[in-house]
Amino acid sequence: NMDWVLNIDRSGSMAEPCPDGKTKMQHIHHTLKNMVDYFLKLPSTIKQTLTIIAFDHEIDIICNKINIDASLKTSLPSILDKLDPRGATNIGAALAAAEQLISERTAASSSATNTMHIFMSDGQITSGEHSKSKLVDIMRDTVNCKHAFVGFGIHHDDALLRHLSDATGGDYYFIDSLENAGMVYGEILYG
Repeated sequence: NMDWVLNIDRSGSMAEPCPDGKTKMQHIHHTLKNMVDYFLKLPSTIKQTLTIIAFDHEIDIICNKINIDASLKTSLPSILDKLDPRGATNIGAALAAAEQLISERTAASSSATNTMHIFMSDGQITSGEHSKSKLVDIMRDTVNCKHAFVGFGIHHDDALLRHLSDATGGDYYFIDSLENAGMVYGEILYG
């Protein structure tokens, strides 16, 4: 079993353009479409679910542990419509939401499930907790979960995302263009 938990920044800064002329949110939309295509190509013997957490100064669960099957391709446009840039960036609340979901699922699950938490942000905290050590404490005890922290655009807080990845045993990636996004997500998903 594979549980994909995507934690997506939809703050106002995600509307800023990258050097390729596309906004950070356009990179996210493009990337999500490609990820779903990849998920659907995996063997049907792998039971996969998808959760998308959207965050700005508020947290919204866009979809919660939905099965990844052919119907997801049809519902994906309505999911992407809910990811419009707005508000401030509260990374602490986003991490806490992911930790709570993952911990609840781990406690409730009777079968072995691999969880992949992919955190996507331009990494500039404008609301909520700013302390790196307190942000790490939120995720440190998440068990049976691999983390990937992805920074979008050249102005993201790479020091924060590197710190989070190092402290959780995860990986840090940087995306500055749609072409680079494909390689980064290929590496994350393959791993």
